[in-house]
Amino acid sequence: MHINRELERLTAMTRDTENELRKLQSKQEYFVINYQDSIRIQCKSLACFCRLLTYTEWGKYRGVFSLALPNASTDLYPYIVCS
Repeated sequence: MHINRELERLTAMTRDTENELRKLQSKQEYFVINYQDSIRIQCKSLACFCRLLTYTEWGKYRGVFSLALPNASTDLYPYIVCS
């Protein structure tokens, strides 16, 4: 009797844990999708900004971008999904 009750209790705990795991996996997937979309939008915005700069304006900002962009691209590369 005691063994059967313990097995039922453990089965219920396992089921609850599996349900919680599925919920957390869904939240994680939702976060990753939103994060990737955010990065993609930011990259497109930066690309649009760069296209708008004239050659002379680019010269003013080239030093800043030449330092910042390689670091940003290295940091963000694992998270970017190309469309």
